[in-house]
Amino acid sequence: MTTPYPQHPDPQWAHPQQWSPQPPRRNRLVWWTLGSLAAVAGIAVALVLLLIPGDITVRGTMTVYGYSSLGYGDIHDGAQVEVVNSQRDVIATGTLTDIGGGEFTFVIREVPAGEGRYGVTVGRETRGVIWADESGVSDAGTLYFALTLGDPSDASSFNF
Repeated sequence: MTTPYPQHPDPQWAHPQQWSPQPPRRNRLVWWTLGSLAAVAGIAVALVLLLIPGDITVRGTMTVYGYSSLGYGDIHDGAQVEVVNSQRDVIATGTLTDIGGGEFTFVIREVPAGEGRYGVTVGRETRGVIWADESGVSDAGTLYFALTLGDPSDASSFNF
């Protein structure tokens, strides 16, 4: 009796070589190298973002008592507000917005963080600088200033 299949398969019926789930060694090295480079680049970007301080916003009000009679002509709608660092270098600028009655506001965005101490000055150079520490920055990334000029008892002399 003959078996339907030969005992020794004919080479044409031999099983094809099994496919290896592992790519050839050279391709593995290329992919491993590319993956390592991508990981190192990702870590470098993360460190840069963590170590370079971001920006803060400086907001404030300015109240001027005796506005028209005491020589405060340099304080007006659109007057420049300067933010300075502890070396008194100007690091950001903005403008006053008149809200009436000797009251002004200002908002200065994108002020570099990490300075430690910030000063705000408005008007003539002789007006001086009002200082605040960076520890006063709120959770929302804002540092607030409240500036005043003049004597509050002079408040009735507004002449607009």
